[in-house]
Amino acid sequence: MALIQFTDGFTIVPNNAGAAAGEYYLVIGAGGFNPALNDGNITFPNHTTNLGIADPNLILEDASLYINFIDALNVDRTTILTSMTTNSGTIRLSQAAYHIEFSFTPGAFRIHNQYPDDVSVYWNDKVGVPPTGTLDLVSSSGTAFNDAYPITVTISI
Repeated sequence: MALIQFTDGFTIVPNNAGAAAGEYYLVIGAGGFNPALNDGNITFPNHTTNLGIADPNLILEDASLYINFIDALNVDRTTILTSMTTNSGTIRLSQAAYHIEFSFTPGAFRIHNQYPDDVSVYWNDKVGVPPTGTLDLVSSSGTAFNDAYPITVTISI
């Protein structure tokens, strides 16, 4: 009998159109103060410091959340990410043993357009027109992420 061992954990994602997981790399510093323009990027732009930050716990306070449509494995996540704009659900960001999870309602997330293409989905209540939906904290390990290891984004609609 074979034994299967998971040393770095695993994510079970239901095989339906309502859930998906992708891997992204966090961009911090001056380059992180943008709307995740490059494939595989996730950013937490801090509108107080004008820098991309590593701490997702500040998203509801001083920062925003941007996720590129293409993940770090070059998988197009447009369908599930755009469905966040019109549906309620949860989004969980995890890196190793650390995580943060939010619930959202329709209108919380919007599409960022970098002419001529739509490139990312985002939540931002700091600049521009406020979102019409809500983003609420569900749980957090209370720890900042880093830019060396991938962040798994798991979305349930």
